[in-house]
Amino acid sequence: MALVAAAVALLLLGGWNVWLQRELDDRQNLVALIAEPANAHPLTDSDITSDASAVFYVDPERDEALLMARNVPELKDDQRYQVWLFTESGERIDGGLFEPDADGNVSAVVESAEPFSNYWAVGVSVEPQDGSDAPTSPLFLGGWIQ
Repeated sequence: MALVAAAVALLLLGGWNVWLQRELDDRQNLVALIAEPANAHPLTDSDITSDASAVFYVDPERDEALLMARNVPELKDDQRYQVWLFTESGERIDGGLFEPDADGNVSAVVESAEPFSNYWAVGVSVEPQDGSDAPTSPLFLGGWIQ
């Protein structure tokens, strides 16, 4: 019985080690993304007036980006911010939902099924809690990433 318990403990520790290594790799990739000045794209276009500011960090060859923002207003409980990725032809791709923290700060990883070289711009709009198929409100933040 002790041998079975030891084997289970080893399996659990091995799985935890793999998970920790993946987390470390993800963090190192994000640090490398932020460290390269060419990857920083300020989101200065907006259809509404706001004190919010944001930078979208993206490497065109990767399928993961980072949205960093501050002074992002809190939303109603039934709303979320939604990221939109725009292709050169104007197609909109859902980039995911996020909420600011209590201080209005955002650090959101944006993942794509394709490399970001396929996208020309990014935008953020206020959407229902579960998101939308297309923006239903003016763009809160936006900018070119190509």
